[in-house]
Amino acid sequence: MIPTIEQYQAAKQVILAYESEQNRLFSLRVEAFRKDLADYFKNNLIDGDFELKEFTLDWTFHSNYIIPKNPTMDEDYCGGNDEDIKALCEKHGVKFKMASWCYHK
Repeated sequence: MIPTIEQYQAAKQVILAYESEQNRLFSLRVEAFRKDLADYFKNNLIDGDFELKEFTLDWTFHSNYIIPKNPTMDEDYCGGNDEDIKALCEKHGVKFKMASWCYHK
C-alpha cells in the first residue's frame, strides 16, 4: 500500500520534530563537554609539555574535531591526552578528537 500525501506529510512532521530534538540535545551535550574540556585543559598540560589556552569545537556530518587556537598546534601533538579526552566524550555522549593535522605524521 502506498501512503497518501497526507500520511506522508504527517510522517515527515514527526521526522522533522525528532531530528530537531536530537540536534537540540546534541548541542546541550556539546556545550557541557566544551566546559569540562576547558577545565581539563586548564589543569592538564598537552603531552605533559604545554598548556592549551584556547580551542574551538568543529563538528560536521562525519567528523568532530577539537581545534587548538592558542597555541596553534601543527603536528605538535603526540596523543598524550587522547584517553582523557575519550573519557570526557563518553561522559557527555559525544565523539570528539584532536584535529588530525595536530598529530605527527
